[in-house]
Amino acid sequence: MTNSMIGIIPAAGSGVRARPYSYEVHKGLFAIDGKSNIARIIETMRDDMGISEVVIAVGYMADAIRAAFGDGSEMNVKISYVENQHLDRGWAWSVLLAKPLLAGRHACIMLSDAFYLNANFNEFAKSAGDHLVSIAVQKTDDPELIKKNFSVERDGDRVIRLIENPTVVQNDLLGMASFIAAPDLFGFLEAAYDAG
Repeated sequence: MTNSMIGIIPAAGSGVRARPYSYEVHKGLFAIDGKSNIARIIETMRDDMGISEVVIAVGYMADAIRAAFGDGSEMNVKISYVENQHLDRGWAWSVLLAKPLLAGRHACIMLSDAFYLNANFNEFAKSAGDHLVSIAVQKTDDPELIKKNFSVERDGDRVIRLIENPTVVQNDLLGMASFIAAPDLFGFLEAAYDAG
């Protein structure tokens, strides 16, 4: 199986907000209706977006994640792993670690603890075009939900800033933890880390 897009799942974090539950089980392995969330994300990437190759960035409880998914053959995908040894650099660092595996392809990035039900990821996959990055957003009447996730600042249809766990909410757009990134984004991300 081949596809022009690769999947990236940052799953290195220790699940601080999910404690005490994440002391025993990685938050991406929490079962929802009998299936782990990472398994659901892989299925979404595979079935809704046609992705056949997934990179999982591991750190905390890495062995449990590797044991659960192996090389991906049981899920009919190819899974590779990258190790994040610098958890203080955040999930964007986990994404950057997958850069050597891109081979010039766009990447669909979905955080390991994001849960979606009846989402239109087949449509989202079509946004992999001339944009540097596409971000999944949803309108909501609940500003507290936005404060627990991402707020979106925009200029017309263009997203200009994404803020994780904002203290102030300026609109009704909830930024979802899913992105489609062009290969060029990884160069900008690398330069940002190099600049400190």
